[in-house]
Amino acid sequence: MLVFVGLTIAFSFANPFLAQGSTLSTLSGQVVQGTTDGVLLPNTEVTLRTTLPGQLEDIRKTTTELGGYFRFEGLRQDALLFRVSAQHRGIEYAEEFGAEDDLSDVRLTVYETTSDMSLLKIQSNSILVSLNEQATRSLAFMEFITIQNESDLAFVPDQSDTMNFLRFSLPRGALNLDIQSELPVGQAIQVDRGFGLTSPVPPGVFGIAFTYTAPYGGDSFSLSRVFRLGVDIFRVHIPSSVGDISSSSMFLSDNEIMGRGAFTLLEADTIVVGVPVGFDVINLAQPTMWSRIEGTIKDRSGVVIIPFLTVVVLFVLLFLGCRKHTSGSLYSAIESSGSYSDLVLAIAALDDQFSDGKLEANDYSARREMMKKQLAVLISQRPES
Repeated sequence: MLVFVGLTIAFSFANPFLAQGSTLSTLSGQVVQGTTDGVLLPNTEVTLRTTLPGQLEDIRKTTTELGGYFRFEGLRQDALLFRVSAQHRGIEYAEEFGAEDDLSDVRLTVYETTSDMSLLKIQSNSILVSLNEQATRSLAFMEFITIQNESDLAFVPDQSDTMNFLRFSLPRGALNLDIQSELPVGQAIQVDRGFGLTSPVPPGVFGIAFTYTAPYGGDSFSLSRVFRLGVDIFRVHIPSSVGDISSSSMFLSDNEIMGRGAFTLLEADTIVVGVPVGFDVINLAQPTMWSRIEGTIKDRSGVVIIPFLTVVVLFVLLFLGCRKHTSGSLYSAIESSGSYSDLVLAIAALDDQFSDGKLEANDYSARREMMKKQLAVLISQRPES
């Protein structure tokens, strides 16, 4: 009996994935070819990453049998997340499943490839503009783009052709670029007047979100775009208080209300390749003498000015499906917020206080981070559409 107990304890410590929740389950499925007349390669390697309680991860691999079928046995039923992936023609395809999902018929679709970029289009391109720093004459931008591939082939950039990859324009002098993408892994590279992505684009719809800041000279700012892909809808949201907005190529709608703020909406639809669209903003805010002095003092003292990037929290969490959770008490104004738009405005008010010198940098950073976490919670609690 003593020997048996000793062996049991040793076995439990040597196998942390079986120490708790030892009731086992099975995941089975099939790798299928999504391209008409495409070839499904035999013995395709399939990887299963299982997220377990306590931030543990179990990684297993197998190969497909005849017909693309695969099977993983001995999985813990208290697992939190299952990620199944396989590579085909150099592209990784993956699907994620929760513990409540049916794991008996998992489908992983792979595709043949093409370098024909005409198969792609921009389903929508939305820009949210805000006044970032009055003292330094700069604007903050958040863009969300949905790329659609309606074919049954995965687009793969042709590395021998410097123009045959996704390219996105940025205003002159843009800084602080941050990119989030739903596309398979690729590289972001600097190109003339913007950046490019070398990521492949499988069939389907994928979101790309990026934020940046851009300076304006005097009291005006102009943005012009010439798209390399067809665009179904192009929208720009600008706070009405930022300045006077005009455009000869976009429809100017009445003010829209987001939370308690008024925004001007510019729209253009069915944009063909090579046709320029854009807008102008005049009567932008000018730095006061005190803000110039304050900015000089901050630059010399080494205090870091945190950019106004509220929009990245709203747009990326909303469209890319990021699910983050937080706990603990937050400021009462945040806890009583009725919607994510109210919380965005609360963050904007906090940014204004910091820009006006009413908050210390450390206090501003801590409070803003908590607001962002609360926003993540609000987004995660929204019902799926």
